[in-house]
Amino acid sequence: MSTKPKCTLFVFPARDAPRAVILRRGPSKVFHVMLWDMRSNSIQSGSWFHGKIHPEACDISPDGNFFRYGAHNGSQKTWKNLGSNAWTAICRPPFLKALSMHVSYCGTWELVPNHFVTKSDAEFHSASPEGCLPSDLRITFGKRPQPNVPEVETADWVGLDYKGRVIFTVGSELWRCLARPGKFGHPSLVADFANLVPPWQRDANSK
Repeated sequence: MSTKPKCTLFVFPARDAPRAVILRRGPSKVFHVMLWDMRSNSIQSGSWFHGKIHPEACDISPDGNFFRYGAHNGSQKTWKNLGSNAWTAICRPPFLKALSMHVSYCGTWELVPNHFVTKSDAEFHSASPEGCLPSDLRITFGKRPQPNVPEVETADWVGLDYKGRVIFTVGSELWRCLARPGKFGHPSLVADFANLVPPWQRDANSK
């Protein structure tokens, strides 16, 4: 009897839009970023990352257009380019290509759409060749609280979507409740991400 590959899911729902970033970890140093459109219930596959992405250093903008992540890897190339193996970046999900980055883990999103508020007064630098941030992205200093969510037995993570409905994960599975906002009930399986394979592993298996 075969068992499903183990993985862990982290979900970052946008506060004001039917979008969420899904971060899948498995194996331990392999991460995959996806973008969930809650209206169509479709999931767009994005970047794969070999290293470490810190979920506690991740967040999504209120409209879901930007994603902040804290990452680390041990490559000499990263150290040569950044002078550090750890950094925080802002990107357009589901792709991790940095629009802006800072050598640290810090920040969260303000209640104003696309207003990124750092927990540090350290300056963020543009990662684009033009040296400028997107016109619809603003970065300042401060923090914002996280919403309260109900407890769901057996769930690894519990959160709320843009309408206040409960969403949760169990292992490799993503679930969504169809009950009224803030209440748990009528859960529906959105997707099971157990069998996703990194592209470099697919390439090796095809040889």
